[in-house]
Amino acid sequence: MVHANNVLNQRQLSASDTCCKQGNTIAMFGSSSVDKSTIVNGLMGFEAQLTSDIREDDSKGRHTTTSRALKTLPQGGLILNTPGMRELQLGACEQGVNETFSEITELAQQCRFADCSHANEPGCAVRAAIESGVITARRYASYQKLMREQALNGATLAEKRAKDKAFGKMINSVQSESRNRKKGAL
Repeated sequence: MVHANNVLNQRQLSASDTCCKQGNTIAMFGSSSVDKSTIVNGLMGFEAQLTSDIREDDSKGRHTTTSRALKTLPQGGLILNTPGMRELQLGACEQGVNETFSEITELAQQCRFADCSHANEPGCAVRAAIESGVITARRYASYQKLMREQALNGATLAEKRAKDKAFGKMINSVQSESRNRKKGAL
């Protein structure tokens, strides 16, 4: 069950009381600085979790919670508060995509070349299925998009950092060239 709450509205918080009773556990999760700890405090009835003020320069919350905390609510239930998440990734995503688009993965095995990109190689079973209407171009595009996302998610942290570093170097190079042009050096 999912509840959207406004900690500033006591009536909304009171509506959550049925979920807070003995035998129930509530889990707070979400992005950093979205007032999870403030909701915990509202449900507890006192400041059980440290919170921080909103930053004045950009009116955003501050990351405060740094560890998980399990608290017993006054109504008898449990509430689990977690630090803010920066990103979520799906486990075994490639397997799920392959199962969901099994007709495409089966066709890919019939391609003339094992490393077929399904773009314009001769003997491509996937491209032939799209052209004959067996699978739609839209479905294949969805498959490609999810596989690209999986490749990005599956990249190691070192690979992601290397890619980010290379992109940063390219940006710096372009900016440097632009500054030199403005100065008349080029």
